[in-house]
Amino acid sequence: MFITSTAHKRVPSSASQSEQVKTLNDTSDKAFTFNIKRLLVAAGLLIILLAFAIGTAFFEQLAQIHTMLLHAFELILGMVAGLLGGEVIAKSEKS
Repeated sequence: MFITSTAHKRVPSSASQSEQVKTLNDTSDKAFTFNIKRLLVAAGLLIILLAFAIGTAFFEQLAQIHTMLLHAFELILGMVAGLLGGEVIAKSEKS
């Protein structure tokens, strides 16, 4: 529903069919590039979130915040794992 295809990309009619295919392939090659910096930033944020969650576990007054931080850690860890899985699938489809 929300996925857009490059098949509908407009190419000038004067271009040959091989040039049209090459133009479409060029845009799809650049779409899936793995960025290690983003992974390191996400891992760093996860470590900080986990450290705060562990730190709040020692204080009884912060029990609700501790629970909230643990749930946030679980959700973000799931998203990072999903993104890594998506990168693996994208790389396997690319080759």
